Amino acid sequence: MKIKGSFYSCTITITDWWDLEVFEYNKQQKIKQFDLNEMPEIDRIINFSYNNDELILTDFGFHKDTAVDYKFTKPKIQITGEYDTTNYFFHL
Repeated sequence: MKIKGSFYSCTITITDWWDLEVFEYNKQQKIKQFDLNEMPEIDRIINFSYNNDELILTDFGFHKDTAVDYKFTKPKIQITGEYDTTNYFFHL
């Protein structure tokens, strides 16, 4: 059975990654690589990708026309939250 719906509140827990790289960039280049002791918090996720055991979460950057990527290698990911199926159909 497939259930269609959407999360309206969720928590994403990322643990046990092999490597973490956090950097701010614009369209041309990396602007800043962050150390673990100065890593900014993620305020909102504006984009994400998961491919070949690599999770990338993207947030707005701190300068005009920049973004910050949080690149996790081989993370364990758990998503919990409130799910709404209102106005969606159940398919068997």
